[in-house]
Amino acid sequence: MALTCEAEPGSAHPLGITTYPDGVNFSIFSQAATDVVLLLFDHTDEGNELGPMESFRGIDNRTFYLLDPDNRAVYANYSGVGNTFNANHPLPQKVIVDCLRYWVEEMHVDGFRFDDDSILARGEDGLPLVHPPVIWQIELEDTLADTKLIAEAWDAAGLYQVGHFPGDRWAEWNGRYRDDVRRFVKGDPHFYSGETNERGLADIAWHGRTLGNPRFDDPQARTLACTIGGFGGDGDLHVMMNMFWEPLDFEVPVDPQRVWHLAIDTFAGSPHDIEDQGMPCTRPLCTVQGRSIVVLVSSDA
Repeated sequence: MALTCEAEPGSAHPLGITTYPDGVNFSIFSQAATDVVLLLFDHTDEGNELGPMESFRGIDNRTFYLLDPDNRAVYANYSGVGNTFNANHPLPQKVIVDCLRYWVEEMHVDGFRFDDDSILARGEDGLPLVHPPVIWQIELEDTLADTKLIAEAWDAAGLYQVGHFPGDRWAEWNGRYRDDVRRFVKGDPHFYSGETNERGLADIAWHGRTLGNPRFDDPQARTLACTIGGFGGDGDLHVMMNMFWEPLDFEVPVDPQRVWHLAIDTFAGSPHDIEDQGMPCTRPLCTVQGRSIVVLVSSDA
């Protein structure tokens, strides 16, 4: 049940976690209000058919791994690292559930993030199952009822299940959304090219509470804003994000030919958090409540 060789009973763990005769205890993190989430179970470190024999390969290769149906000496590689754990065979399924149960009961792990989790949705023939036994066994296991279950809902062979991963209580790791947000913040050409509109506004300009000063190099910054230039008759957007606890004032771009209207205020209760054309913002400052986002849209004055 050791997570790494350093975590074997009686050894010194590299994170400085106390080791006990029966392994590592993670309760110190739970006591500090830190959730412990592990990722696992799509493959092992035995590699492809040319890799070392360390564990499951020597115990029962055909039971614990998905194999090429045309050549049983070759591994099916849905994980991208050489082998694929045969998670929905009854014996590997029991290994998985027993491990999760042990880590929750004995090591006080709070939850699990499963790497390439769509592999756990594949049957013994490698095809996706409607009701994968191991996924439902994990979901229905009483010991795991209060743990977090997070699926990276795809695998390296192209199975993509974000939005429709099997089971009812799994959270899903949204890789496409993650990548889009990263490209947006970086200003990649995927989103923005530096073009300016007919009003002289760039397609995106970054700010903080003051215009033109996003403070990207300040680890204590708690605010971020951007102006997104509209093209082809679309209005400009000014987005202000306050990650601080208290209300803060943000500078707003001034154009005598345009007026800003409130479009979104996440601090307001529904349905007033989103407005078709809300109150005009005529001041050079806009107050954004703590832990909130305000979006303004411009139109002709």
